[in-house]
Amino acid sequence: MMFFQKNTSISPIRSFQANISSGGHDNPIAFGPGSIISGSLMLTLDKPLSAYSMRVIFKCEESDSSKKSTTIFSVESVIWGEVQATGVQTQCLAEGSHMYLFAIRLPHVNYPPSMSDYYFGHRIIYTLYGVLNMPSSDNYTNTVPIIYLPLITCPPEYIAQTSRTSEVFVIENGVIETSVELIKPSYCPGDHCTLKMITNNKSDTKINHVQLMLSAISSTNSPNTPATSDQTHVQKKHILLTESFFVSIPKQARDHHDIFRFQIPIHIVPSFTNKLGKYIDISYEITISIPVTVSSHSNTSWFNSTVSVDNILSLPIPITTIPPGYPIEVDVEEADSSELPCFIPNIESPFQSPSMTPEDYDYSVSPLSPFPIDNGEDVEDNFQLHSDAQSLQDDAGYLVVPNGIRRKSNSSTSTTSTNSIETGTSGIQITTTVS
Repeated sequence: MMFFQKNTSISPIRSFQANISSGGHDNPIAFGPGSIISGSLMLTLDKPLSAYSMRVIFKCEESDSSKKSTTIFSVESVIWGEVQATGVQTQCLAEGSHMYLFAIRLPHVNYPPSMSDYYFGHRIIYTLYGVLNMPSSDNYTNTVPIIYLPLITCPPEYIAQTSRTSEVFVIENGVIETSVELIKPSYCPGDHCTLKMITNNKSDTKINHVQLMLSAISSTNSPNTPATSDQTHVQKKHILLTESFFVSIPKQARDHHDIFRFQIPIHIVPSFTNKLGKYIDISYEITISIPVTVSSHSNTSWFNSTVSVDNILSLPIPITTIPPGYPIEVDVEEADSSELPCFIPNIESPFQSPSMTPEDYDYSVSPLSPFPIDNGEDVEDNFQLHSDAQSLQDDAGYLVVPNGIRRKSNSSTSTTSTNSIETGTSGIQITTTVS
């Protein structure tokens, strides 16, 4: 005789997912100072569930080659229920699908850019996820990676005069005077960089080719130690690309011009200095190598041989996220530990919504407050909210009022005429019954 026992440990949670409004896998969106990260938590239950709260957590962490992780910041918000504490009772979530919206405003400061598996072993990762706090245990959503890029503009010293350098190389039969200059004061990842080289070849040696090298340079030390301290200052250089260019600079040439053009890798981070957490400074350098063949004399040999000598010029190249000369109308400051992202309780659209009337001007939409909908209206005709929340976001990344919703400027609370949409002061919840 065989006995079977019913398995009562099956979780009522079918799925618990976090999503953000972005461009998708083929066209991801990078967030920056002043951006709004809007998204939703989607919970699907096969049967009712008792829980304390649902939270959204947004954090930034860094790690170095030692694999030790440090949290730069971590902020969170309760979008449903109450934080578990003495005297707090659980609340019941009905069977079906529940969607809760949230929005996070990033401060007008420059956090360090996202760095994943970077050349120097330094990683800076921004992530977002949801937590459902239940009496027995916590349940977590998927972790959503956030791409962050600071607003890095061209340094003032390079706007007045582009990066340039000059060298005089003395060889056995004369001298070679060379100057190299960038055409633009700064470049963005993926740009085509153009250099101009002027050569006065006051020698009897012909120059046939030039080698170009783009390198990233990192400087690291303790965040409490000045960057000028040589004892703790550690520099590393990583070569990003090398290219060879064929030239024809004849002997005794005067004022010979050459133009070199190459593409900057698109996936590099901008030039920046991070003082939050572990200190790191990232800069970039272009190296021009001019090989020249000269004779090599030996006292022990009857024969003369030739060797190739590299004459090297180096110049810095600023890598920015904003093209030079592009107007920036916001003031972006250096980040410190007091400037943190915040969750938005009320969101006002910075742009005029379609079909706007005077009574709309004082109206704001919040992911933490209900939409006012007339009881006499058909909800489905006036309000459609997709799981990716695209209808709440304009092209600039800000949340806006969806089209077709009738609004009341003097409404502070409201109720709906149907049970297909449940609203509350702690979040917007879409519920669909699963039969």
